Amino acid sequence: MVRTAVALLLVGWVLPMPVGAAEVHVAVAANFTAPMQKLAGMFERQTGHRVAASFGSTGKLATQIQNGAPFEVFLAADDETPAKLERSGHAVSGSRVTYAIGRLVLWSRESGRVDGDGAVLRGSTVDRLAIADPRLAPYGAAAVQTLRALGLYERLLHDRPACTSRSCSRRCCSTQGATVPLPPPSSAFCAASRCAP
Repeated sequence: MVRTAVALLLVGWVLPMPVGAAEVHVAVAANFTAPMQKLAGMFERQTGHRVAASFGSTGKLATQIQNGAPFEVFLAADDETPAKLERSGHAVSGSRVTYAIGRLVLWSRESGRVDGDGAVLRGSTVDRLAIADPRLAPYGAAAVQTLRALGLYERLLHDRPACTSRSCSRRCCSTQGATVPLPPPSSAFCAASRCAP
């Protein structure tokens, strides 16, 4: 199990709120979608202010911030990306905090496709493995790191087609399906928060 710190970052100056209801724009790493939806609802009920959340990979959201996207808060899936934004002047200095510690898990909808120590990956039952795009998503990078440490990267991702599209990972790792042109992967590495019902 790989754990990663996830960071919150203020990307715009927080201005005093007007007396009426206001809107806060939040960039949210995709692995935190379900928790953010619950938190946003609670925040809106308690404050009367609206949360406008945009969900995506940490890398894509960071690029949007660098290009001037009007986010006030960034909930990233790692702590390195917000630090880079802060160093480059795209975020409020000193505003980074760790809001959660994430876990990478191996998950499958089918029983018998996952075991406690990942031995199933060494067998022939895993024919397709979904991961988030390692260039854009910290959990994808963690999955590659884990597979390399286990000596399985070449067999499972290098020599076989991997399912790295966001919709394909979502199809495997969430209870809400998405239509994709590829057959569904048999197992996936994803953030534990994406595997909750």
